[in-house]
Amino acid sequence: MYESLIRLLAAIGRASAKLPFPITGLTAALLAGLMLARPKKLWKPLLALALSLAVLWLPLYANKPYAVSRTAADETISTFIESLAHALEPAEALSHEEILQTAQTLSGGGVQLKYMRFPELMRALRMAGFYSPLTGEALLSEAEPEWFLPFVACHELAHANGLANEGQANLRAYALCMAADSPAFRNSARLYAMRIAFSMLDPTAAQATRSQLPEAVQRFLSGAEPRSARRAGSLLSVIPGRYEDLIYGLLFNSSNPEA
Repeated sequence: MYESLIRLLAAIGRASAKLPFPITGLTAALLAGLMLARPKKLWKPLLALALSLAVLWLPLYANKPYAVSRTAADETISTFIESLAHALEPAEALSHEEILQTAQTLSGGGVQLKYMRFPELMRALRMAGFYSPLTGEALLSEAEPEWFLPFVACHELAHANGLANEGQANLRAYALCMAADSPAFRNSARLYAMRIAFSMLDPTAAQATRSQLPEAVQRFLSGAEPRSARRAGSLLSVIPGRYEDLIYGLLFNSSNPEA
């Protein structure tokens, strides 16, 4: 079943890739116009949208190639953060176009990554990227930090290749980034994992861990909050496994994507 849905999504993606602009934005604009002009007629397209998503996307949440444990001690996570910090490599910044091309090569091609025409909207929703199964488009926000974009690009392409679950898509993105020849991609995976792992610590462990890291890494982690102080980070932050499954999977998964 997974294979059939993935092939269908790939076909939709190849069709949408022929257009230089994101169809998703146009669809959203049409729905917004209908909402303003004829709100009583909106239920039919919304119902069609919901049914389409249910058929195309929901079954793929059961596609979980990575096994994930749900426990880890603060000491284990702290050691993991330190190993990531000391593995960072010197890297030159990549252009936005280089990020797209490298990510698409790593994922095997097919779906075309695009930048959202209005990144301000995504930033307002606190979303760095978005995959639309209805249009087969993987969209990124150019407003995100350069260190973050390679990981986000691989994450959205993981969705395009049949991993609907957010935690599973993060694990696949980590594997893709670490397989890249580009140090910028490998650092992006390490920095993202480091940031999430740090937010899983309690405040005492977080402070002790940060004090052991290089000064540049301490500055990087200064914007991350330990567990007790975390707030909802985005529109999708309520989805289970979106963040922590990446760390648990890297620490305990027998088919470790880092290996």
